[in-house]
Amino acid sequence: MRTRWIGITAGALLLAASGCGDDGSGPSGSDGGGVADTGTGTPDTGAADTGTADTGTPPSDAGGSDAGPPADPSAAGPYTVTTTSADVASGDRTVPAVAYVPVRDGGRSPLLVFHPGFQVSSEAYGALCEHVASHGFVVVRADPPSNSDYVGSSHVEGAEDMSAVIDWALSTFAAALDADHVAASGHSVGGKVAAMVAHDDERVTALVGIDPVNGSGGPGSSYNDDRPDIVPDWIAPLSIPVAFLGETTDSSGGLACAPADQSYQTFYEAATAAPWAAELTFTGARHMDFLTGPGSCGTPCFACMQSGMADAVAAKATTVVTAFARRHLLGDAAMESWLTGADVPDGIDVRSR
Repeated sequence: MRTRWIGITAGALLLAASGCGDDGSGPSGSDGGGVADTGTGTPDTGAADTGTADTGTPPSDAGGSDAGPPADPSAAGPYTVTTTSADVASGDRTVPAVAYVPVRDGGRSPLLVFHPGFQVSSEAYGALCEHVASHGFVVVRADPPSNSDYVGSSHVEGAEDMSAVIDWALSTFAAALDADHVAASGHSVGGKVAAMVAHDDERVTALVGIDPVNGSGGPGSSYNDDRPDIVPDWIAPLSIPVAFLGETTDSSGGLACAPADQSYQTFYEAATAAPWAAELTFTGARHMDFLTGPGSCGTPCFACMQSGMADAVAAKATTVVTAFARRHLLGDAAMESWLTGADVPDGIDVRSR
């Protein structure tokens, strides 16, 4: 059994006390490609008022019947977004979840579920979630029970929890959701958990990992039945579109927050059965640059600091995830250019097949 960890040591947490980025603050949500402030939508009580039932086929563009598509995925979409919070039951656990729901006059929305990174609240990705939702998707971010982030606990249970969140969303927003188009996503160890959900839950039809780390659960831990080594064996069978965003700055050295042998590149190389696959490398970015919410980094940034370009990285990641969702959940072929062609944001290198 090989010993692996996610790259954060107790010593590094003590030594890197300077916090996140240049001033200890996370990137502002307003930099995420035209995203409104997160958490400001008007809460609602369910899905009945967010859309009307139809054939279950996703709309041909993000606007559906009531609006045309935006000019590009970096711009805010045409929909106002409301939020709904819930504690989702998963076995003997309770999973805090927040759903971002587009208000639309007709059509059904695909679903994207999102898992946060190591010891990071899912609120840190709120701007990304709201931006994607504004393009016509129901997006649900969910935290590990007690926000433990699976340090020494079960990644398998984490994947079960995300499936429970899918159950909850499909039930709560039944009238608004297209159950045939579901994506899993996450950052860091959350990207690993999202990949496990894609492997285990046949309802997942697309996967987008944001600098995923195939970690074993924390410093000094080893892979085991609860925290398995999923690359390549869990990734190779995936016959769905996949994209893996990432960086190489934090892939080596004394503090490798996203070690090269556990990185997004290993996920991409393992995805041999995927009908569409892309690896997007953000030049000069760091592992924590992908957070999109204000005050978002917390404890991990004491060890894995953000760069001075964190706002720009977060905005580009938001654009790419939105383009991926539109391309592979809505069938919007124009988004191919934003993922593998001429419109890929500057500073991103792409491998695809």
